[in-house]
Amino acid sequence: MFFSLSESYQRKKDELFESAKNTPLTSQVTVSHSQQLDHFINHFQNKKDSEIYVIEMIDKQTLTLKLEGQLDLVTASQLDHFIQENKPHWLEVDKLYIDLLDLHFFDTSGIKSIVTFMEEMKKRSLSISLITTKRTFEILDIMGVTDIFNNYNDETFHTI
Repeated sequence: MFFSLSESYQRKKDELFESAKNTPLTSQVTVSHSQQLDHFINHFQNKKDSEIYVIEMIDKQTLTLKLEGQLDLVTASQLDHFIQENKPHWLEVDKLYIDLLDLHFFDTSGIKSIVTFMEEMKKRSLSISLITTKRTFEILDIMGVTDIFNNYNDETFHTI
């Protein structure tokens, strides 16, 4: 799956311009959007196209989603699309594993997709586990992702 970098750039640029219409150019919001846009440009000028592969495995009432590749601003929308398309097939699932072992890169926009999905599945009372490396767990912990499990009194990170 490929997603156009130019489309992502355009979306970010549109957000900046929309913000600039309604707020002064020196406002904290506009400056923040401008910095995000600068970061985005710098990050992707030297980066190859991002790719994410989602492998879905269902065994009885257990769903495993294995993510491979990069999960970032570019590929997060692909993951969101995959989830929305396949969610109707997962109504009988009562356990969810999200396997991040082969995720080679992720950023906050990518992880937001996972967190949003986990929160939605928690509302359905699913048991959710993330399968990560110790290093990935530590990064997710710094990002605050582990808090979603603490909110539900769930100790379901499996680290390797």
